[in-house]
Amino acid sequence: MFGFSRRRMKLGRLKGHLHDPFHGPRSPAHPTKRSSHLTGEEPVVTSVSGRPDDLAWCCSSDTFDLNGRAFENSENWAVLSTDGDKPSPRFDHAAAMVGSKMIVFGGDSGNHLLDDTKILSLDKLTWDSVASKVRVSPGGHRVQFRPCKGHCLVPWGKTVILVGGKSEPSSDRISVWTFNTETEIWSHMEAKGDIPVARSGHTVTRAGPVLILFGGEDTKGKKLHDLHMFDLKSLTWLPLNYKVLDLLQDPIMLLHFTMTEFF
Repeated sequence: MFGFSRRRMKLGRLKGHLHDPFHGPRSPAHPTKRSSHLTGEEPVVTSVSGRPDDLAWCCSSDTFDLNGRAFENSENWAVLSTDGDKPSPRFDHAAAMVGSKMIVFGGDSGNHLLDDTKILSLDKLTWDSVASKVRVSPGGHRVQFRPCKGHCLVPWGKTVILVGGKSEPSSDRISVWTFNTETEIWSHMEAKGDIPVARSGHTVTRAGPVLILFGGEDTKGKKLHDLHMFDLKSLTWLPLNYKVLDLLQDPIMLLHFTMTEFF
């Protein structure tokens, strides 16, 4: 149904044996294991999160620049001065780039799950809050928009797509939402097909009008290694089979990792 002959998908590999910018000598003081997701081409990332190794629930709401626009050495992290309604400290949130805007949604404050939407204008380095407006479904009923963490945000044109995440109360199947950055309205995508089980800590990447989802952890804490695709045109989920071309005897099960498309 879908041709991937000219595209190859690559799962982000663990590179603990290489220089790690989060733990190397050039990283900021008190580095953290970041479980946030950022998608886009601009090398500006948010650290409105960070759950430190000592589990002290000490989070930051800073924004860092990797592009070297404010300093000479582009391999260092530097805190950018931002204004506006800054996000509260959090972890397990998600972020995505749409043009010159970075959209941040949800996460865990350490005390409760969050459902706020924040937008950082990279032109002005100013944060704005977005009211939680949800579009009524074509059937006339309103789907509850729940706080969540461990979800994914994927850019698609002028929208971002929210896939999965751990919510309270939990659901049986994964949900898909879209956020229009122009109207600032969230809409539920009424998916069909073989819908994957609900999960968090998974990864999602887009290849044209298709989303590719891998792994994560289900609501009972079971690690997953299944692969799925979601057709954004027909709103249909399909399972994908794959082979592990490695010496490993068992499939790899990963949490909070990255998958990207390359040509």
